[in-house]
Parts: sequence; C-alpha cells; structure tokens
Amino acid sequence: MKLLSLFLSVFMLSGCGSSESEPVEVSYKTEYIIFNARNVSDPIQMEIIYNNSSDFNKNIRYAKEDSRSLL
Repeated sequence: MKLLSLFLSVFMLSGCGSSESEPVEVSYKTEYIIFNARNVSDPIQMEIIYNNSSDFNKNIRYAKEDSRSLL
C-alpha cells in the first residue's frame, strides 16, 4: 500500500511541471546608484569607464546621490 501511494504521488507530481519553456529575455543593461556617505567637505569624484571611454564623470557632494544606466 505504501508503494502504491508513493507511486501515485510521484506520478501526479511529475505532471505538474510545464512542458513549454518561456524565452528568457537577456539584458546587458547595468544600473549604478552612487551615494556619497563620507562626512567630509570635499566632494567624491566618480568615474565609470565603459569600452575605454568615460561614460560618467561627476563630483558628488556629501549626502547626495546620482545614478547612471549603461547598456
């Protein structure tokens, strides 16, 4: 009886999965959120270099933030 109930439960659970796979969308986008938490008077210099060129170059003051999206 235990073997029969085990067989039935495995048989039922094997049919729960979907046979169709949905295509996964691949994105190479990167998002940066930059926050200056240093309690100093000088701003922090941030630079993001992408493909050997500067894509983001900014001074961020204390307790300020900025963001940037790259493809």
